Amino acid sequence: TEPRPAPAPAPAPRPAEARPPAVTGWAVQLGSFGSDTNARKLVDKLRGAGFKAYSEARLEQGATVYKVRVGPAPTRTEAERVRQRIEAKFDQRGMLVPAR
Repeated sequence: TEPRPAPAPAPAPRPAEARPPAVTGWAVQLGSFGSDTNARKLVDKLRGAGFKAYSEARLEQGATVYKVRVGPAPTRTEAERVRQRIEAKFDQRGMLVPAR
């Protein structure tokens, strides 16, 4: 008898489709800065007024940008109320974004 060829390996499993992380609420984005120092200044100003502000570094088109956000709020309606309070206090209009 002749040796049999080894069975062909099973095809590699396909990678799972990349899905965006689940939305865990809403945030108010108030700025996008090329400098962490400038983002920190706004975060400190907002925190000083009692808002839950934070800065989030993101890579966009090969450069790091720092998004300043307040939140998260559990619902879009609640985030809109926060946005209105910020606008009234600082005359700065933010935009609602999904919090992840």
